[in-house]
Amino acid sequence: MTGSWFAGTDLTTVSPTPAAELLVPGGAVLEFDIERPGDLEVILHFRAKELGPLELTVASGDSSLTVDQFILP
Repeated sequence: MTGSWFAGTDLTTVSPTPAAELLVPGGAVLEFDIERPGDLEVILHFRAKELGPLELTVASGDSSLTVDQFILP
């Protein structure tokens, strides 16, 4: 996970719980244990620390997804 979203929020809960969390420049790497190959749904609960536009990019293998959010008061 990288982008302004990472710095602009407090991540309160991740479900399922990551097996490991590593800080990297501009974000974090969350590692998950999986029982079988396939899709994994990850739910992030957070509280915004700042108002305005935030961007989050997540990646797994060769795939990535960028999400834009606008935080209002």
